[in-house]
Amino acid sequence: MTGRLATLGALVLLTALTPLRSAAAPPQPPVETRGVAGLAAPAEIRIDRWGVPHIYARSARDAFFVQGYNAARDRLWQIDLWRKRGLGLLARDFGPDFAE
Repeated sequence: MTGRLATLGALVLLTALTPLRSAAAPPQPPVETRGVAGLAAPAEIRIDRWGVPHIYARSARDAFFVQGYNAARDRLWQIDLWRKRGLGLLARDFGPDFAE
């Protein structure tokens, strides 16, 4: 960066992938907070029960930054899956039934 200090913002990931079991006491989604260099203000990624991420940020720049962060996180998982597939290691993660 040219003469600027990187700002550290908090990125909150909320996941609610399980459907609601009862209206009286809905399950609490797991919350994951990470410090991310490059954010000007705190931002959130909320993942609904269908797996769709919803991004909340105070500025358009932070929203696009968080969108890229989320895409990279998902892409890393995909690349790791493809690597394991090529090496024949998927049964380690998916169990012995997957080997058939």
